[in-house]
Amino acid sequence: MVRAETADRIEPVGGDVVQLRFVGRDDGTIDGHLLAESIQGLVEFVSAMAKAGVYGEGPAPEVRIRPIQKGSTVFEAVLEWAANNPDTALTAAGMAGGALTTLGSVTVRAIRAGVRTFSRTISDFEILETGNYKVTWSDGRSEEVSPEIFAIINKPSLQVRKAVAKLQAPLSGDASELQVRSAPKATPTEQIIEEVPPAIVADVSDYRAAAAVDAVPEETTEVYADVEAQLRSIDFEGRQWRVAALGQARMATITDSEFMSEVLGGLALHHDDIFRVTIREVTVSTEGKRDRVTWTVTKVVRTREGRRDEGHPAAAAQVD
Repeated sequence: MVRAETADRIEPVGGDVVQLRFVGRDDGTIDGHLLAESIQGLVEFVSAMAKAGVYGEGPAPEVRIRPIQKGSTVFEAVLEWAANNPDTALTAAGMAGGALTTLGSVTVRAIRAGVRTFSRTISDFEILETGNYKVTWSDGRSEEVSPEIFAIINKPSLQVRKAVAKLQAPLSGDASELQVRSAPKATPTEQIIEEVPPAIVADVSDYRAAAAVDAVPEETTEVYADVEAQLRSIDFEGRQWRVAALGQARMATITDSEFMSEVLGGLALHHDDIFRVTIREVTVSTEGKRDRVTWTVTKVVRTREGRRDEGHPAAAAQVD
């Protein structure tokens, strides 16, 4: 049952069709590899939207591809909530005025904004009373999007960039135009084409803009709490220590002020001291390749004092 709310709500029953129609060759055919890439792009795009909260809380809706008719340049994806997860739909969605909306309409709005964000720039935006954003593009067009979609198009991730390019892949071949529509699941293909205006019409320039976007480095953070470590050496000027932990050794910055005060106060460090530490690891990657890994040690506790070794670099931690 759907309750009335001031926020927008996605209809929790039934399902919708998102239709992608490629226009180009007179013989009505399309390269199979490019079509497969487009299908993969749609699935990846829906997954990215779900992670960003576009469909509300919980997992992504299920995406099922209907059998493609022989000689057709149309493929249709059926979006439905999993049978055991209907309540996921009862959360905020991306339309205005607290309206009841559908999976299909939310998805095509997200696709439209995703395609435009690479071939155009946001020239202006305003926050509406509903909490949604009115975005004005560099070509003068305006549209309303949810806060979740705005966050995506304002700073698109590498995953979204790749998915949008894949989704339009046939435009790199014989297709000259992509039309995206949505309709209730039971609507016949031809009826959708004839009666439903496309939510967006993309062309070759839109594909090229998405595919040509320079890869943007992405930063991820992992925190490893209470791991065993040894401190190998120290550089007081830069507070860079060589820390052996997690099966590797890296230069790290120690930000534990209590531990650093003890060190500067004359704490004796030995060759085989054992510590329990918390490491914040920041990894910067470009297109899945790690460019840089940085360690910051935020907590240091010595759990075993080793034998004294004046020759060990850490022994220099004893200062006047």
